[in-house]
Amino acid sequence: MTWKVWFSAPMIRFLHLISSLQIGTVSENVSVISSGEQLQTESAERSTAITSEQVQNIPVNGRSYLSLTRLAPGVVNTNDYKVAGHAGLANISVNGARNNQNNLTLDGVGNVDTGNNGDQLATVSIDAVSEFKILSSNYQAEYGRSSGAQISVITKSGTNEFHGSGYLYHRHEGLNANSWTNNREGQPLSFFRLNNFGYTIGGPVYLPKFGEGGRGVWSGKDKVFFFVSQEFQKQLRPQGNRNVTMPTALERTGDFSQSVDNNGNKIFIRDYTKTGTCTSANTAASPGACFIDGGVLNKIPANRLYAPGLAILKVFPAPNAIGAGNGFNFRSQISDSYPRREDLVRIDYKKSSSLSLFGRFVNNSDVLSSFYGSFVLRYEQSARADQRHSARNRLCDRCYQNIWLVCGQ
Repeated sequence: MTWKVWFSAPMIRFLHLISSLQIGTVSENVSVISSGEQLQTESAERSTAITSEQVQNIPVNGRSYLSLTRLAPGVVNTNDYKVAGHAGLANISVNGARNNQNNLTLDGVGNVDTGNNGDQLATVSIDAVSEFKILSSNYQAEYGRSSGAQISVITKSGTNEFHGSGYLYHRHEGLNANSWTNNREGQPLSFFRLNNFGYTIGGPVYLPKFGEGGRGVWSGKDKVFFFVSQEFQKQLRPQGNRNVTMPTALERTGDFSQSVDNNGNKIFIRDYTKTGTCTSANTAASPGACFIDGGVLNKIPANRLYAPGLAILKVFPAPNAIGAGNGFNFRSQISDSYPRREDLVRIDYKKSSSLSLFGRFVNNSDVLSSFYGSFVLRYEQSARADQRHSARNRLCDRCYQNIWLVCGQ
């Protein structure tokens, strides 16, 4: 770059700068590209779609894809997804609709437990989700059954390259603070431990080939792909304080002379072999129809105690809150053991550029062991075969679902 300056004598009248720029080499190129928002003209639906990459980059507590509904406008979701499970569809209200009026599909197959409209029939690992979409209103006629939202979950498929992942998610109650109530009552922090680990793998299918030319390997590139996902969830789910009444040491020997009801009133045990009444009016001198043994009212004689019943009493823990009042003598907060397993196998076949088929199998196992009882065992399978054609949205759609539910103690 050069500069030239002219002066006008005797006085400087003006200052004129002329610059000449020399052509140099290109060292950096900056491109600015802008495009307007694309208008969706195919339908009037209001929806929110979340892609696989977004799903992987969003931290999800409990690893339930239903948590993603909170990202859509008009959705009120009050579920607690801290612990993985098949529940979580209830308490999702979209645009003011009832929270039991939502429909959930997994690869196009209905996945709602119609017994309560609040559970899923089968679940898959969030690492196996290719797309999560929620349609909140004005959706097409092909979506039926429910007047609320339509929630669609699409699983991943294999590609021409092998891809996989492995992971472990750990949670421990040692990183949590105890509740104010527990601190007041002297209760320790209950177990809250999650160990969720699993893997995914997908790619082209290779099969052994026999025939002319000898043995070989058939490559499924551009034709047949597989995707497999497994997740194992070892969970200890915390429970709130439970206040109950357990048999006391005296009651385990048949002595109810010190027993009281929830209001603190003395109880009386009637002997069915006697006639008359057994009330607070009876005493050791006048027992009436009450049990009495060795001069102690409301004590069952040892020779009349039932041995199997005494053995059952040993199952119950001893009281640990004697004198606590309020109608209980045992306080506990024992976490549930809730191990789960989620399996998914998917095969895709691309017959041509306009015709593709896929089959998918999902297996779930739920075993809930609760100190407080529930119905616990749940085994689920879901399978789907689907064929899609570019000229028609769905040429063939066949599916079946087999559900087994076992009630345990």
